[in-house]
Amino acid sequence: MAMIMHINSISFLKKGVLSCSVISCFIMMGCVATILHDGEVELNEELGSRIQGNFFLYESENEVMESTIDSLLADGVTHHEAVQIALLNNPSIKAMYAHLRVASADVLKAVVPGNPSLHASVLQGNGSGGPKTVVSLEQNLLDILLIPMKKQFADIEFERVRSELGHEILSQIAEVRKTYYRLQGEQEKLLLFEKIVDAVSAEAEMAKRQFEAGNVNSLDLSSHMAVSYETELLQKESQNEVSKLKEQLRRLLGFPGNRENFEIDKGLHPIPDAEPALEELSALALTSRLDLKAAHKQLAALKQSLPLARWESFTSVDMGVEKEEELLGPTVKIGVPLFNRGGISTAQLKARIKEEEFRIEALEQDIVTEIRIIYSELMNLREKIKFYEDIIIPSKNKVVEASQKQYNFMLIGVYSLLQVKKEEIQTNREYIDLIAQYWIKKVSLEKAAGQFNLISAL
Repeated sequence: MAMIMHINSISFLKKGVLSCSVISCFIMMGCVATILHDGEVELNEELGSRIQGNFFLYESENEVMESTIDSLLADGVTHHEAVQIALLNNPSIKAMYAHLRVASADVLKAVVPGNPSLHASVLQGNGSGGPKTVVSLEQNLLDILLIPMKKQFADIEFERVRSELGHEILSQIAEVRKTYYRLQGEQEKLLLFEKIVDAVSAEAEMAKRQFEAGNVNSLDLSSHMAVSYETELLQKESQNEVSKLKEQLRRLLGFPGNRENFEIDKGLHPIPDAEPALEELSALALTSRLDLKAAHKQLAALKQSLPLARWESFTSVDMGVEKEEELLGPTVKIGVPLFNRGGISTAQLKARIKEEEFRIEALEQDIVTEIRIIYSELMNLREKIKFYEDIIIPSKNKVVEASQKQYNFMLIGVYSLLQVKKEEIQTNREYIDLIAQYWIKKVSLEKAAGQFNLISAL
């Protein structure tokens, strides 16, 4: 139906216009493909500049081969590979790209004038003459005259939608990384529990033999068995948490139920030696955040719509041609701005522009505040981790080593030794949690800054 747009009333006068109209239709069809393709390419460029590493971004016209994902799953998925798989395979991200194509079509709709109106009537006179046929074709000229302004408005609106979608995709990436680090931390705790369960079970078995030989009493044996049972329970809880987090990560990666055996890298990486400066992060966020960019595009779209609002009072400017038997001539119909002169819409738009300016100011303040809070929490985690590494863990190791020696020389009882080992287990759990919390908080800082390249390649 879009082809009819180019066939206006003048086609009654010059048949050559029909050929030009058909050519214009093919040009317009080419513009559709260009708009859709460029929007996708530009979105990928925006994402590529904000994500660390060389990633293959989703393209609607390229199907992701199973072999590509299989190769990424071959040797354990790194956090970079998890992001890569999500970008290619997550159905929510695919839906965002599909929505981009919807927005591209909206751009085209905005610049296509309305269809012309064809009017026909048959008039019967009172005399002996036959009926008279009147045919007219009208086109709203205002639709055509406003196309340049509508095009500018539609382009800005499309850029706003693209930035919003980019922000949502980056939020999905942040969720992938957070879940990845939670799973990685829980897997490391599970490995710790497996080692502890083996050691505690061996001690409990030895306590049984000593009890049977009469070397320990029933209280010592019960204490050993209680620690063994508690450790096994902690191990089962950790196994359940690993299974739950794995399912969450599988969903974020877009895996169906038939991929049960994918694994991620084991062991959390140590924290880096230094962090970016707070001032640099705040400045970076104000230039990189795509939601802030979308808000600025919204403001630009409102300003661009002001001239359109001034033309609203002219509801229509219709021009056409009318034919009655042998008579043929032009027609004009203009909506008269008698009651609505566009002042109300203009005033409303100006108020919305001021509102959007305040919203942008508030968003900028919120972004800076968010970064300052997250940065403070991140630095606090760094201090805790260093304190555990330099003081708490070495102190606990010394206490356990000394207690074991005293127990071997029968200077302390089994209860005291087991209590010390319980505290060591708790210390190691807390340390692993701190490392995982650090990387999760680092992802939050990346998201707040609008740049997912703060984590160095690992």
